[in-house]
Amino acid sequence: MQAATQVPEAECDFAVLEQAAEWFAVLSADDVSDQERAQWQLWLAESSQHALAWQRVEIISHHFQRIPSGQRHGARQALQGKGQTRRQTLKLMTLLCSAGVLAWSASSAFSWKQWYASYQTRVGEIKDFQLADGSHLCLNTDTAMDVSNEPDRLHLVLYKGEVLVSSTDRNKDSSYPLVLDTAYGALLARDTQFSIYDRGSIGELTVFKGSVQLAPVASASVTIKAGQQVRFTADAISAAQAIEQRRKAWVKGTLLADNMRLGDFVDELARYRTGHLACDPKVADLRIVGAYPLKDTDRVLAALEQSLPVSIRRPLPWWTSISARPA
Repeated sequence: MQAATQVPEAECDFAVLEQAAEWFAVLSADDVSDQERAQWQLWLAESSQHALAWQRVEIISHHFQRIPSGQRHGARQALQGKGQTRRQTLKLMTLLCSAGVLAWSASSAFSWKQWYASYQTRVGEIKDFQLADGSHLCLNTDTAMDVSNEPDRLHLVLYKGEVLVSSTDRNKDSSYPLVLDTAYGALLARDTQFSIYDRGSIGELTVFKGSVQLAPVASASVTIKAGQQVRFTADAISAAQAIEQRRKAWVKGTLLADNMRLGDFVDELARYRTGHLACDPKVADLRIVGAYPLKDTDRVLAALEQSLPVSIRRPLPWWTSISARPA
């Protein structure tokens, strides 16, 4: 789904995106008619937003197979009649410079290495790894990273995704520090437990035990203590906040919502599904409470439809949207 971000979702109106997905379903049918092609051409020419939405749907479609013709009937019916974001102490500099962090930009060094990473998870997969020194890794969905034991450090590199690192049970002879590199900076830790999430344009650090020294590529280092979480870019760190209860629920395969906006909930759920999942801004401020199983996202969507005034639409097998339930 990374390619889909080439066309930012914020630039496309939700309703127009829905129309584009419906048209894509119709035009993918083996028995599409000349009249339907002509109607689509008229729709496409009506607005630059239509063209932008169509481009986004096409980009997403490249990741998936052609849909079976038997699943397109509903979309055709729906369309009929419509025209529609340095400084360092000397000790930390010595560790991080040797890892090469100052030479990395926010994206260039990581883009291709993820494909060859030693530790990976697929979309929707959560996996545990025990390292030779006794450290423990839990990789969240769609994550890629490398690990190497060097003479003076345990060196981790996170290319994408999210990982929970636990170094509290390391072997007694493993007194050297743990260094984790990201596209935006590096983390230095010893006996600690923390998670780091690469959100694509920003990093998110949550410290559950001990403390972590966070050093952005182009900014002063800051120590983040247990019970705190921050977001950071290559040149800035946000003010520390108290940990949200949900930050470690994914380790147990649960998406925890405590008065969470539906829009934020859907964004989080989308990480565990292949294909497009979006929420109409008109219902994005509805509130969610509960614990939801990440291994069965279809079940989660069904629960949303039963408990909220929303409707789940699937004009394509890989395109799912949540909108207001018709009156």
